[in-house]
Amino acid sequence: MIEPILYLKRHLTSFQIMILGFAGVILLGALVLMLPIATVQRVWTPFHEALFTSTSAVCVTGLVVQDTGSYWSGFGQTVILLLIQIGGLGVITAAVTFLMLSGRNISLKERSAMQDAISAPVVGGIVRLTRFILKGTFLVELVGALALLPAFCRDYGLRGVWMAIFHSVSAFCNAGFSTFPMNLMEPGIRLCYSGQAVIMALIVCGGLGFGIYKEINSRLVNRFLAKHRRLRMQWTPYFKLVMIATGILLAGGALSIFAVSAPHTSEPLGQHLWSCLFDSVTARTAGFNISDYSRYLPAASLIMCGLMVVGGSPGGTAGGMRTTTCAIAGAEILRILRGRDHVEFFHRRIDQRTVARCVITVVVSCAWIGCFTILICSLEPAMSSLDIFFENCSAFATVGVSRGITPNLSDPSKYLLIIN
Repeated sequence: MIEPILYLKRHLTSFQIMILGFAGVILLGALVLMLPIATVQRVWTPFHEALFTSTSAVCVTGLVVQDTGSYWSGFGQTVILLLIQIGGLGVITAAVTFLMLSGRNISLKERSAMQDAISAPVVGGIVRLTRFILKGTFLVELVGALALLPAFCRDYGLRGVWMAIFHSVSAFCNAGFSTFPMNLMEPGIRLCYSGQAVIMALIVCGGLGFGIYKEINSRLVNRFLAKHRRLRMQWTPYFKLVMIATGILLAGGALSIFAVSAPHTSEPLGQHLWSCLFDSVTARTAGFNISDYSRYLPAASLIMCGLMVVGGSPGGTAGGMRTTTCAIAGAEILRILRGRDHVEFFHRRIDQRTVARCVITVVVSCAWIGCFTILICSLEPAMSSLDIFFENCSAFATVGVSRGITPNLSDPSKYLLIIN
């Protein structure tokens, strides 16, 4: 038994290790969620429903077939939250953390897998970076939970403490799971702007990527703690690209949704603009909602699909194709139209192999979503193709928002979403 495991460990690539790690955690989570102790009614959960929930949690998607708050018990919700945390940090990060806590040395192959998992530029310093990620994650989640306490405890008492912890972790990990039956459309939280602002901040923080925080931390250390300060410490092109792309997507997405939906809304314009901003933020692969997306206009739904597919930034908890990937692919199109020789960002030339990978990622991702949309449309002829396309974009980019069709899908369609 030991020899096959050692053989696989020596011959598997970092990518294969990550895939097997995710599959193993998902399967284990599904088996635990099947147990009667995981449900309020103490009944066995069908395997396909437990698998769907476990996959959605580990992949921080947020699509559900059972209401998280009323169907799953405290034990079941804790398992889901643990799966979300593992998925948000990354299976490899969680495994390296376990090795660090057990005092084991981390091999070069494990460091290489970790580098690929968190999009680190070099293998060196991976252990230090892992510690930084863990400390930063738990600190932000703790601050988020404390900030949510007043909003939740006011209406739900001591139960609000668990709700604040659950939603803080779910928001930072961009999971979109909520203990409320109507997500954040619940009457008690629908107009709680302070709570929504905290959740939006957590979503953005999780989606920026740990590399951004490492760079900010380096500047702060240089500014206030270093004995020998570097007089001129420039922001890297990566930092500038991520921050500019994030700002454009958040503001542009909110204004675009507002422009197409404002003439048809019955809400006050200020409240509707806030809803559009929240939708723009949550479309960056978070999955919370304060709007009923089944009533969204087709134009607004398609804008949401675009935001979902682009997703967050590398090395973070968000999914999608990534902001930097789409920015570089878009720059390549402009380069061809302008007849230039190479792609540049902030006077830095982008390697052509990187450009090619970004373009391939965009093309394959769009083809993948299209194929799965066609397959599910063929299985669900009675459902709207827009609803199915929206669902596929949400599943592919691990967002979790839905136009309300997830529980009504047939089992084959649910398995397709699991694969997606």
